[in-house]
Amino acid sequence: MPVHLHVPGPPLNQFVENFWSVMQHPSAWSKERLLPDGGIEMIFNLGVPQRLHDRTGNGRGQVFRDCWLSGPRTESIVIGPTPVVSLFGVRFRMWGAAPFLRVPVEAVADQVVDLEHLWGDWAGELHEQLLEVQTPAERFALAEETLLRRWRDLTDECRVAAAAATRLFDCSGQRSVREVAAELGVGQRRLTRLFDRVVGLRPKQVQRVGRFQCAVRRVGRRTEVDWADVAQACGYHDQSHLVHEFTEFSRFSPTEYLRRRGEYLNYVRVD
Repeated sequence: MPVHLHVPGPPLNQFVENFWSVMQHPSAWSKERLLPDGGIEMIFNLGVPQRLHDRTGNGRGQVFRDCWLSGPRTESIVIGPTPVVSLFGVRFRMWGAAPFLRVPVEAVADQVVDLEHLWGDWAGELHEQLLEVQTPAERFALAEETLLRRWRDLTDECRVAAAAATRLFDCSGQRSVREVAAELGVGQRRLTRLFDRVVGLRPKQVQRVGRFQCAVRRVGRRTEVDWADVAQACGYHDQSHLVHEFTEFSRFSPTEYLRRRGEYLNYVRVD
């Protein structure tokens, strides 16, 4: 699967993790479950319509044709197969989407939203421009130019949110929300309000997703896993706590995840 990545320069690199462009033929299975990973993505469809199923993967779901925003997630989502996937995306850092949305990020948490509802004509114009050019490099340049025009200065809010979210997402530190707030010199209530506006998830939700992703990364490609060791390394109370959280986030038991994981650790085949 050819995937092209581009990391923008300053100031966008403070907010955007990367731009990506992908062309993929269908998988051997019919659906894939995308696991919560702390990111927010703006996606432009350059091919046939994409289908998003409900969380169970059994419902008919929703069809997205042009462009959409996938908000910060505490739940997995299921995407259906298409003959050929041709997508262009912007992956924001946990705190990075706020300067471009004009709405509190909590408004799009655990949702996939038509981008035109958030951006109006800007979304359609960029979508048309991306369709007109031929190379990933040209698309990266278009996206950078549009985001720079759309950007508004939330540097101070994003700086505090970035510091707090990074500490809470990092399971190795295992800091409490209270400790992180004290380190940054802000109250817990103020931190929660800031996360509502900038991150979209509450501080404890960021911490939980961080522990889950720690477990996913620690397992990696291994086929034999000491789950008690993973639980201890990633800040879970015990193995049963890990199993409960892992199942809630992925809707698979840890051992079933090992059997179903795909080329990318956060993409898991459904059937």
